[in-house]
Amino acid sequence: MILSDPGPAVVCGDRPHSTATTPMRLLSFAVIFLASCAGTSSHCDPEFRISASTPELSEVLADSVPPALRAVDTLPARRHVREIVIHAIEVPGTGYRGGSLPAEGSMELHFGSELRTHGWVVVRFLLTHELVHLHLPEVWRKRLPHCVEDGLADAIGLIADPEARHYRLAEYVDALRPVFKDPELLESCRSGFDLDLATYVALDRERLVRLVAFGYTLVVCIGIPGIESLVERAEAEGVERIPLDWFLEAFRGQDLPIEDLPLMDCYVTINQLRTKP
Repeated sequence: MILSDPGPAVVCGDRPHSTATTPMRLLSFAVIFLASCAGTSSHCDPEFRISASTPELSEVLADSVPPALRAVDTLPARRHVREIVIHAIEVPGTGYRGGSLPAEGSMELHFGSELRTHGWVVVRFLLTHELVHLHLPEVWRKRLPHCVEDGLADAIGLIADPEARHYRLAEYVDALRPVFKDPELLESCRSGFDLDLATYVALDRERLVRLVAFGYTLVVCIGIPGIESLVERAEAEGVERIPLDWFLEAFRGQDLPIEDLPLMDCYVTINQLRTKP
């Protein structure tokens, strides 16, 4: 709930600024960021309405919107979204706690309150991740396995927020470690590419992160243009969901980016999947 509206934000360069102040005692703080069509861009950026549990978090999110949108522009195509309402909540603990899209044009973000002591690192990453989901064209959302869509959203999120890389990669590595010792877990990663959305989101966090790590590694090695080619091929051939084998074929001979070297074991494992019958 928005308890106070400080008035519309004005765009000054790339940064939105509130035109009014709000007492710190308020439990919620709102910023309205009005974006316009930029230069020769073929689309208009959405209007953002942000409410957060503290003024500080609200301002961090408002400052994160322009770089997040610039990162989302790396998508070959964007679905038009007119307005986005963001509700950001602090919860006890460390690290980010994830985001969700409860309705069209609506976003909920949950952050561990201890992030405040680390300069709210990963806030921009998580915001960008969810913006990718909101802007991804329907044909992409329909054709991509859910873990690859999440991997794509992570890859673009890390373009916007490079400082979040070591946090996210460390989470990947922790979740992947058991896979390299247990063939059954590796097989569960293979089967995870065929999960429907309801089953996917109901997975325990460790398995979910593990699948996203595989999806992310495929995306950064194949590249966004390569993913686009797979989507176009699936559409042309009437394939509803891109099969794992297509990704493995596109993965052949691709290098792991140097900034993602902590995922070398995952890279090697995907190559092993590719050589299996």
